[in-house]
Amino acid sequence: MIKCDAFVFLDGVSYQKNGVQNRNALKTQNGETWLTVPVSAPLGTPIIDVLVANQLWQRKHWRTIEQNYKKAPYFRLFSEELKSLYDNEWIYLSELNIRLSIMLMRWLGIDRPIFTQSKLGVMGTSTDLLVDICSKVGASCYLSGPGGAYMDIAKFQMAGVA
Repeated sequence: MIKCDAFVFLDGVSYQKNGVQNRNALKTQNGETWLTVPVSAPLGTPIIDVLVANQLWQRKHWRTIEQNYKKAPYFRLFSEELKSLYDNEWIYLSELNIRLSIMLMRWLGIDRPIFTQSKLGVMGTSTDLLVDICSKVGASCYLSGPGGAYMDIAKFQMAGVA
């Protein structure tokens, strides 16, 4: 996020089971452990429509975070706000993820415009979708993570996007 001028949450693409959309690894003294938000979503469901299955996960997540990080130097500085996120009842996974991302951006001093795919009125799939998003936000360059090997670079070039 720090390397871009604007960030777009792809909340209209299909939810991927066992991906990082509803789970993330946490470093503990016993090694890596996964924090998973239980969801209810058939294959192909757009992320924006993925429902959080229940609220039982929140207490477990918070206990795991607190047990493993309460002695960390800056835990007290951030713990109250993070705990308030866990005190909310979340209906949609995308709302939780966006709120958490915005919180982390603020903590890290990353100030960028944020967009959601669902509110941009974009069309298409794969590279066509990305090119349309770039057009809607006025981007002249698209920055991709390591999973972007599928992209058709020629389509970006034809649209004037590096």
